[in-house]
Order: sequence, then structure tokens, then C-alpha cells
Amino acid sequence: MANTPIHNGATRILGLDPGLRRTGWGVVVSEGSRLAWVAHGVVSPPDTLPLSERLLWLLDKVGEVCAAHACD
Repeated sequence: MANTPIHNGATRILGLDPGLRRTGWGVVVSEGSRLAWVAHGVVSPPDTLPLSERLLWLLDKVGEVCAAHACD
């Protein structure tokens, strides 16, 4: 199976509480039936940005969270 990632049985999951002014996030690791907290936080774009720029800002920041915590 080419291009199939190798996992040790654990999966990192990103959960989001979406919002246009504040978006909450949390990362857990799931291994079998066990869950463990990894990290959590909130990202808040500047209120002065137009909606389209706030959405892009949120996309960038959530992407950074995913990369920083190696989410699957």
C-alpha cells in the first residue's frame, strides 16, 4: 500500500468549537478505547477584519494548530 501512513495505533484528533470571533480547539489522542488530552486553546481573529479575511485567518491558525500537534 503506497503512501499509507504508518501508525502506532494512536490517532490525534482535532475538535473545534467554531465561531467567527473566537474558535475553540482541542486535541486528544485516541488509542483503542482510551482518550488522552493533548492540548486546547482559542484562536481569535482581529475584529476589525472583514468576514472573508477573518475566515482566512482562522483557516491559517487552525492549520498551524494541526501542524503543531501532528493531528491526523
